[in-house]
Amino acid sequence: MVGLSGDRIRQYENNVRKPKPELRQKIINALDVVPAALSDIEITSVNDMMHTFFFMENILGLSIDRINKQYTLTFNNSLSNKAFDFALNSWYTAKQKSFCQETDTAEVAKKKQNAYNKWRYQYSSE
Repeated sequence: MVGLSGDRIRQYENNVRKPKPELRQKIINALDVVPAALSDIEITSVNDMMHTFFFMENILGLSIDRINKQYTLTFNNSLSNKAFDFALNSWYTAKQKSFCQETDTAEVAKKKQNAYNKWRYQYSSE
């Protein structure tokens, strides 16, 4: 869609090379995503993930519980802000719409999942 070879795309995906800003914008436009969707989140280990949770515990009141052998993570609403609440509600709503019903055909189920993925890749709180 932007005239790149498969090898070049793999180099970008594997962080071997970085596209110039104007090419990055062409890729963003071609994929119809927000710029953040192309940015890596540097969580490469359980340790990284745990420290992300600890950060969210301090900033957003994240807490952990264990109910019936399942862990749950919740946010203390008194510490969160309206923008964060809105973002989580948007995510929750989009995810609920992606769930398949027993009466859904395979085509409908695929459309729901594609719509959810598109929502995720285009999500921006701005």
